[in-house]
Amino acid sequence: MDGTHERVSFFVASSIKSMKKLKIIIILIVVLIFTGLLLFAVAGPMSRPIIMKELIGRYEVQLPDGGKEILQLLPDEACKQDICLKDGKVYSAKGTWRLDEFNLSECVMLREVRCALVENATKLNPEINKIENDTLITLPIHHTFIGHVEIGMYGGQGIMSYRKISE
Repeated sequence: MDGTHERVSFFVASSIKSMKKLKIIIILIVVLIFTGLLLFAVAGPMSRPIIMKELIGRYEVQLPDGGKEILQLLPDEACKQDICLKDGKVYSAKGTWRLDEFNLSECVMLREVRCALVENATKLNPEINKIENDTLITLPIHHTFIGHVEIGMYGGQGIMSYRKISE
């Protein structure tokens, strides 16, 4: 009887040790899976290239004077721009846009639109009423942390970005 009791105790003790090792292994697997999913969630949307279809839509940015600029990128590569200043004045423009995929960093190129801001996007352009012939503005584009498209404002100084408000 003593030999049987010792074998059962040994079996139970080794089973408990095996179960503890199994729990540790399961916890490590869960942590690795969670870490992989988290890395994919963070890097996935931000690292994929932006395609033209994603850019189509209506964007808005708040201006330093309290007004806002609305930029609409249309499927036919036309664009509409409305700059609504706090004092009630509205400056509109119709131009064209295209995705510059050949640049090392992705950019959207706007033609025949107004330049609302000057001095590193900190002040309103005093000549906002003018559209220079063959105006070309190149703005950086990127995916946000959660995968939405944003367009950098005038040189991408990081001060402000156009946020997509509708398709």
